Amino acid sequence: MARRIAKTSRPGRHTDAAFNPSEERRFLSDDPTEHSKETVRSSWVYSAEYVDGGGYIEVETQKNGQRTGKIYRAPVTREEAESFARAPSKGGWLHDYIITPGRPFPRVR
Repeated sequence: MARRIAKTSRPGRHTDAAFNPSEERRFLSDDPTEHSKETVRSSWVYSAEYVDGGGYIEVETQKNGQRTGKIYRAPVTREEAESFARAPSKGGWLHDYIITPGRPFPRVR
């Protein structure tokens, strides 16, 4: 059974964190001249990078507006990366889809 990708925004979550079209293009691009780690408008996620060739997303967290230096990595499909890019809440999306029992989300730094 396929997992549902689109969820509605919940009260109390950011609703302006979706990437604009150029941020989304850079985030999803597998072209090294265009691809970039994107800074995120989020209270918990500082930056995010999708590595298409590796099939994973890497996120750096923040606390009280300061980078924590903690980086986490999780395997994702292209569809999930696109959903993350359009999510109105990046931390909310991670908690809804990635930080779930039985799914790896290891800290890599």
